[in-house]
Order: sequence, then structure tokens, then C-alpha cells
Amino acid sequence: METSAPHLAPAPAGLFTRGAATFIDLTVVLLLGLGVQTLVADPLDPDRFTIATLLTTAIIRIIAETVWGGSPGKWLTGIRVKFPGAPRLLRLPQSILRNSWLWVIPLSILLGDMVASVWAAAIVVAFSIILGPDRRSVADLLAGAFVTDPSAPRRPRDPLDHVSPRRAMAWGVDMGLAALAGWALHSRLDWSWWALGLVVLAVLKIATESLRVPTPGKAILGLRVEHHPGKLPVRAAARNLWILPALLLSAFFDHPLLLVECFIALSFLYLSDQRSVTDRLAQATVTR
Repeated sequence: METSAPHLAPAPAGLFTRGAATFIDLTVVLLLGLGVQTLVADPLDPDRFTIATLLTTAIIRIIAETVWGGSPGKWLTGIRVKFPGAPRLLRLPQSILRNSWLWVIPLSILLGDMVASVWAAAIVVAFSIILGPDRRSVADLLAGAFVTDPSAPRRPRDPLDHVSPRRAMAWGVDMGLAALAGWALHSRLDWSWWALGLVVLAVLKIATESLRVPTPGKAILGLRVEHHPGKLPVRAAARNLWILPALLLSAFFDHPLLLVECFIALSFLYLSDQRSVTDRLAQATVTR
């Protein structure tokens, strides 16, 4: 009698199949968009058309993955997206996170000077599928998602990481609030709104960790930071040391989005126990 079958899971989808599914999604939206362009009296310029294409593709994929477990391209290629162990309420934000490379690029075009760095980040995501565990991209790991091939032989289930997706979403909430504060301060202070947002984020994180209370993002997602006793302000500053090079970069670039933050994400995704370089430096753990 076979007892291991209930513990087996679908195998990861291949790189070629995943690429084909993405190509189908983008091609369908692109062809529909070109058709609409020929019918309207005032067609969009190339930048706006690119923004509309990518955002439409992102919306279709996010909704389809949340509701049906796969975009049209994935259904045609026979692969699926799984969020094992995730409550239904978290599937939508997790899918938004998994497809962030599609909607961050339009955001970068709107902000102006970030296109090259974000396209580079998209290439990193593609290569991370090749190099990552079980062919999972950085975006898959951040979202706690698995892209699987139901037709392939099943295999032992991978351990589930419930902290990284919540940690990424909590960071997004905190960074969003800090960026809004930086935008508000920009009218009064002669400094980049992005740099001001990073300053607000640093103060928020160091103050809350020193007082042993969660940031707004961590409170919403049910996370907390555990530090060793003693010298809490110093340990909190060490755990958030990545903000210092981000601030230095902001002195030379208008919007250094993903230049530093992406590497920090990579460190806690790929190191053991999902602890980043600065987590280890401060001897801290982010947990539920």
C-alpha cells in the first residue's frame, strides 16, 4: 500500500513552457490593442500604448490566477499557478506581487527615468527562474507561489514559506506610506521625494523596532521582528542598514527603485531561514 501519494505535489513547470505562456498572454493583448488602435480616431503614442499593454496583461493575469489558477496562456500551455496554504483573501495581493514585474515597468515609464533599471530587473526575474530552486523566479518566491505542470510526474512537496510573501507585502505597505509622506514633504523641503520617503521609512522602522511594536505593514500582515535583548536602537538600525546605501544612491539617481531593495529581497529569499543579510547582522528574525 502506497502511503506517500498524499504528500506528493505537481512538478514545477519548465522554463520554455512558462515563457510560451507569457508570450501568449502578451501577444493576445498586443494584437487586441493594435486592433483597437486602428479603430479609434486618436491612437495612443508608443509609450502610452506600452503602458496600456503591460497593465492590461498584468490585470488579466492577476484576476485569472486569483480566480482560476492561471492566465489564458497558462491554460493553453497546461500549467497552473498555486499558492499553497494561502488564505483566499491573500491570493489577490500575492498574485499582484507575483506579477509585479509587469506593472512596475509602466510605473517606471510614468516616473520617467527608471526604464533601464526596471527592464534590467525583469531580465533578472527571467534568469532567476533558471537559477532559483525548483525553477521559481524571484517574484514566485516573494509571492509564495509555485508554477506547476499537472501533466508531469508528481514529486515530494516543497516546504512552504508563509513569511516571505507577508514580509514583501508588509514592506510594500510601509514603503507606500513612506513614499506618500515623502511626496507631501517634497513641497516644503528641497530634496527628492524618494529620498524623503526613505528617511521617513528609516525613522518608522527603527522607532517601531526599538519600541517592540510592528510597523503598519507588519501589523496588517501579522508579522513581528524579534531582536536579542539589549541595545535595541542599535540592532534596529543595523537591521535597516540597507536604507543608507539606498539614500546614497538617491543622491545620484532620481528614483533608484529596485536597485538596492531588490538585492535585499534576494538575500532573505535565498538565504536559509528566510533571514536577510541585515537580519543576520542584527541577529534578528522576522516571524508571524
